[in-house]
Amino acid sequence: MCGDHLFNGELIETHHIVPVAKGGSDDPENLMHLHKVCHKQVHSKTQVKRLEVRLEPCDR
Repeated sequence: MCGDHLFNGELIETHHIVPVAKGGSDDPENLMHLHKVCHKQVHSKTQVKRLEVRLEPCDR
């Protein structure tokens, strides 16, 4: 995500590429290790995209 080495002393978390809530599994192919800070950014970007969709003007 950030381009830095994974093992640089930062905390690491495991991210589901396809969320479990959307049918994703715990299989290794659906998991990605990320720095804790990068993992938070991935989820915050998802939330921002959802918010942008809600803020688009409707056709009236």
